[in-house]
Amino acid sequence: KLLQERLAFVCDSESCQPQGPCAIVIVSPVRCEVCGGSDMRRRWKDFLLACKETSISNLVIVGGSPTYRDQLRKLHREEESGLVLKLVKGSPSRGRRRAEADMRQADLVVLWGGTILDHSNSELYRGASCPVLTLPHRGITGMLDALADHLRQGS
Repeated sequence: KLLQERLAFVCDSESCQPQGPCAIVIVSPVRCEVCGGSDMRRRWKDFLLACKETSISNLVIVGGSPTYRDQLRKLHREEESGLVLKLVKGSPSRGRRRAEADMRQADLVVLWGGTILDHSNSELYRGASCPVLTLPHRGITGMLDALADHLRQGS
């Protein structure tokens, strides 16, 4: 039990490094107990770290295919992070009142522009009281990388 608590088998990715005191054994990414060799999981962990560093605790992502949103939900369920994540489909069915309710609670709204995102739906989120960021990246890993970079740059 002591070894399980104090020994971490991780790859050399910064996002896979454990928090707190423990001995680290560097292993190949496939053997990493954090990411298991998955680029998507590694980038999700890095994104969560960026959220923590910048005090983002409530995020709304508008757009993305149903498959992308399902993958993000799965990553979110697997990692207890304290992040409140709201995923909104990009088709024009949201409505102004629901979009305004999303924005009142959000620290940041991301318009995922490289995916399924109807212009009429994205317009509902422009001019929000919280920051709104448009990301043109199509894939999940590209979007997560761009989002983490944006948070760390503070722009």
